[in-house]
This record gives sequence, C-alpha cells and structure tokens, in this order.
Amino acid sequence: MKRLFAFLLLAAMLLTMLPTAYAVNTEPEETTENIPEGVQVQFLTSAKFYGRSGSGYVMLSFASNGSNVIWSPDGIHLALLNAFGEILLPAVHSQLHCISGKLFAAAKEQLYALYWESTRLTDYIYESVELDGMYIRARRTDGSLDFFYLNGKKVTLPRVPTGWVLSDLVGDQVAIISRRTDRLTIEGKPKYEYTLCDWNGNLLTQATASNVEKVYHSEKFLRFGNQGYVNLQGEPILSKSIMAYGVSPSGEEFLFESYADKGSAFDVLDSDLNMLCSFNAEEACFLTDDLLLIKDLNGEFVVRDCAGKELLRSKGDYAQMGQVEYPNVGEPDRWGFYIKNGQDYTLYDLNLQPIVTRSGLRNAAIVDEYFVTYEVGKAVSYYDRNGTFLFSKEDYADFACIDGVLLERKNNRYAVCDRKGEPITGYVYDEPMETRAYGLLCANKQSANGYYLFNAAGEEFNQSPLPTWLTFDPASGNLTAYLAKNGKKGILRYVGPDDPYYLDTPASAWYFSAVEYCAEKGLVNGTAVGRFEPEATMTRAMLVTVLWRLEGEPAPAAPGTFSDVESGTWYTDAVAWASSEGIVNGIGKGRFDPDGNVTREQIATILLRYAAKKGCAGDKRAELSKYPDADKVSAYAEEAVSWANAEGIIGGSNENGTLYLLPQGNATRAQVAAMLMRYVQNIAQR
Repeated sequence: MKRLFAFLLLAAMLLTMLPTAYAVNTEPEETTENIPEGVQVQFLTSAKFYGRSGSGYVMLSFASNGSNVIWSPDGIHLALLNAFGEILLPAVHSQLHCISGKLFAAAKEQLYALYWESTRLTDYIYESVELDGMYIRARRTDGSLDFFYLNGKKVTLPRVPTGWVLSDLVGDQVAIISRRTDRLTIEGKPKYEYTLCDWNGNLLTQATASNVEKVYHSEKFLRFGNQGYVNLQGEPILSKSIMAYGVSPSGEEFLFESYADKGSAFDVLDSDLNMLCSFNAEEACFLTDDLLLIKDLNGEFVVRDCAGKELLRSKGDYAQMGQVEYPNVGEPDRWGFYIKNGQDYTLYDLNLQPIVTRSGLRNAAIVDEYFVTYEVGKAVSYYDRNGTFLFSKEDYADFACIDGVLLERKNNRYAVCDRKGEPITGYVYDEPMETRAYGLLCANKQSANGYYLFNAAGEEFNQSPLPTWLTFDPASGNLTAYLAKNGKKGILRYVGPDDPYYLDTPASAWYFSAVEYCAEKGLVNGTAVGRFEPEATMTRAMLVTVLWRLEGEPAPAAPGTFSDVESGTWYTDAVAWASSEGIVNGIGKGRFDPDGNVTREQIATILLRYAAKKGCAGDKRAELSKYPDADKVSAYAEEAVSWANAEGIIGGSNENGTLYLLPQGNATRAQVAAMLMRYVQNIAQR
C-alpha cells in the first residue's frame, strides 16, 4: 500500500479560528480511533495547541520540502517544526520559505536570513532569496548578490571586470555580468547591458545584449538577448531570430523555434549542442525523447524522429497526447496520441500504429489512461490505452474519470465502476476529492461525519470515517498536519504495511534495510514514535533487550544480581535472563552498566555466547591480521571478533580506502541493526 497521509485543508476556517497560545509536549501519542484496516495512525507529537475558547483549531501546513511543518500561533508569525513537533525556528517570522532541502529563507521586517533548519547561516540582510538552477541567489538591498550552494555553503564569487557587476552564475565556470548604459527607458529608468566572463574576470565575448537568460534543463548554452543562443564561450550557436524552445521529457533534446517566411523554423539540438535536424512547420512538440509531433505548413500532422526522418503523416486540425501525470509516478507516463480531422478521430500508440478510429463524433479526449469519445448526442464511450473498447454510457454528464478512478453518479451520489463501466460499490460517495495519488480518491460517504479513502478497485482503506479527508504527499517523509477528533491535535502519519517504520531512516541510507528488518521482527524499538535515531550509540541495556526479544522474552531463571539494575525497568528481566544464561557477565564489582555504550567487540562477544548457547556458533574463524588495528582487539574478545568477522556480522569500516575493525568503537544503533540482521540471516536461521 502506498503511504497515506492526511492534512488540514480548512484554510478559510482557520483564518477565523487561530490559536493565541501554545505549549508543546514532545511525548509521542498513539490513537486507536478510526484507523484504516492494515494501517496504523501514529501521532508523532501530543502537541497541545490552545486556541480561542471553543475553536480548538491549529494552523499547520507543509513546508514545500515535505519534511517540515510551518505553524502559526497567531495567524501573523510563523514557526518551523520538524517531523516530531519540535520547534526549529520560533514564531517570530513573517515569511518562511523552503528554498531547497533543509535550506530555508526566513523574513523579519521584510528582510530575509538563510537557515539550515534551525541553524542561522546569515544575518537578515536580503530583500529576496530564490532558487536558481544549482545555486541559491540572494539579493541585498543595495542590489548586490550572494550565491549559496544547495547545502547552504556560500559560493566563492568570480572576479568581475571593472565597471561590471555580477548578475548570475552558470555552472562553476561562467558568470553573467551587467553594467548600466547611458540610455534610458521610456519611463526614464536606466538601461543595462549584459555579457559573459569566466571565473577570473576575463570577458568571453565582446558582444553585449539587453538580457542574458539561462536555458531550462541546461547549463551548456544561454539565450543572448534577441541575438539568439550562445555556448558558454560566448560563441553563437543559433540564429538571432529564435524566440522560443521546447524540451524533451528527459531534458536531453531541445526544440528551438524561430520566425520564418512561412510558419516557424525549428531546430533540434541534443544536450551537447549538436544539430540533429531542422524543419519549417506551423507548430511542433516532443511526443517522446525520440519523436516529434509536428503540424506542417500544409496543415497536416507529421511525426518525425529527432534525426528528421518522417515516420507518419495524417490530415488533421487538432492533436492531443496521452499521458498519466501525477506526482507519485515520476515522469509522465506517455502512451499515445490522437489526431482529429473534422469529426473523425484516430488514436495512435507510440509505435505510430492506429488503434482506434471513430467518425461522426462531437468530441473526444484523452483522460488519464483512457481514450474517451463523445457522440453527437449524450452518449460516451471509453477505450483503454491499447485501443480496446471498454463500455458506453448514455449520459456523459453522469460518468467521469478522476485520478484514474471511474465513477458514475446517480441522485448526486457516486459509485466506483470497473473497467467495463459497471458499479462495484454502492452509490454512497459524495463529491470525490483528489488525493494527488493516481488511483486513490477520498470522499464523504453517505453524508457521514467523516471521510473514506478508496481506490479504483472500490477497496476502502478505513472501516470507520476519518475526521478529515486524506491526501497523498509524495514529497513528504510521513508527515501530516492534522486536526484530530476529541481535542487531539498534532502531527501524525498514516503507516501502511509496506511503509518505513521511521522518519529518520531514509531509504537511501546504507542501514535502511537493516533497520526496517529489525523493526518488522520487533528486535529493535524506536526511541519514539516514528524515530529510530540511527546515529545514536547503542547501550548495553538496549543490546541485551534485543537478544531477549529474539529469544521470545522468556522469564529469567533467577532474579538479577547487578547492583545498578533496578527492578521494574524496561530492561530488568532482559538483563536478568542474559546473566542467568551466561550471555553477559557485567563489568565487575557487581555492576552491569546498563547505560554504558556497547563497543563493537563487546557485541561480537555477546553474540558469540548467545550463538553458542543456541548451538549454532559453528567453527568459522577469520584471520584478523589484515586489519591495521587488529592489535587493538582486547584479549577476551579475539575469538569473538574473529568469529563475527568470518560470519560477516562485523566487517571492516572503510576510512580513506583502508578497512579498520574499530573494536573499541562505540556501535551506533544503525550498526547494531545491521549486525543483528546478519546474525539472524546468517547464523540463527541455520
């Protein structure tokens, strides 16, 4: 199941019901009310936001990076919260913008400072801050510019020739520079001219232009005013009459348009500025990376490849591409196109084969993954993307496709229909709302006080109504700004069976699969709802508790004897069990040191004792002398480390190309998760 999220969209209501004071408690809270089957709702905070008497509303919204929340206590000032409800930036700002990733621009008194989440990088000195390609461009009140990389580090600016000022950067080699001319605009304002220089301040061309613009998707060439396009050496590559361009889906091919005696002249270039083909036409666009759909000067539609070879020609007066384009499916899924010629419509696949031809139609359209034809009367017919006829309906006004879900309306209620147009649910839904996830909709059901999420198969994800409608946010971690029932307010997430357990373990991290494995098996708990803290060190109590869970949480054979292990703690029984089984011996003088960090060699020792107790230790041992720090292994742990290395539980840690054992190093929670996964998979399952 895809990640499911809910967030508050009642903006108009919030404007009149904003809270005036707050208190934040970061203790996590879980609720069992209205949880969709197979999905758990986790309150990441139990934030207590107090509004005006009787309102109980809070103003929470996503930051555009999806992993932070912007919150206003008074409708005027903004604060930044992280996924766990902790305040990163206090509510003292009039504007908060996520520029890129964790980089924020925060304004006070109309001037911005840059923040890396809660760390301030600059003073409040910028009148504007904006993302521009690979850089952040910040403009001071005097017009001067500072640039920052996307990680917040300030760029060392290039030299600028005398009399010129910096306007923009292109990659890390070329600067766009400008200077004021003696001329004025009609309004009496000064005019400027632009040119290019390298990082050392050397002019790359003597030519100037009234404007120089970077080209979307490329930092290999520029639009040089009305003179055309130049490469990064300032050399002309396309004529001055060129006025527009298009980009292929991959951003690797470019379509340039210029004025011509008849229609327009088009040039197709690849990303290395090689000319692929040229032609004259009324209009043109990319069908795919390799195909162009063109309306030629005869009014006919032509498909050419990027080398200019004609592959299809058809009379027509209109054409439309077919594509499914939603945030959670990545690049648009392009699947075909149709050409209209009067009342005749022909649908083609991307192999340019005609798959549906209909005549005498009032209209036709491509809707998501369907080709829909409208008769002269009210009848409507649906075809799939392969051209297969699916069904017809007498009244097109009562049938619709929304975000990939087919719906029929009767008596102002909707039912989900299958691909044959037959209802597969009752007519129970009010006006469905988009979730921004293809194939998922949300609607109030039978005027109940709550909402249901359902898919194109008519399956509902909650058995009882939820208090707000759901939306899928592909950019977010698992973060939701939410108003809960019964006065519960805070930040929550919906977690499905296949969703990550923890917000702070990104899928790209080397330890992600190990943390997920241990969470699924119930071996290592998080430190709070939604939080694993992978870089935190593992304590001795944590490790022993993990093995106790792996064993099935048996009752200890004898009470614990360690003086520093109190009764009634979350690790009391685990330590007593491990001690009675001879898996741990303590650190001496009757102490266990439950809060002490566990080292890599201690983990190896404890795991070997546990494996020996289970009869699965085996006799594999590795030669440790290949590691430069093998002599750092304590005498008591030599056999255990050799065993763990041979079994693949503990490998070398790469530092500047050399592998080290780091036996005395404190093990992080992520490292322990990886070791445990290897132990269970390599040894315990023998």
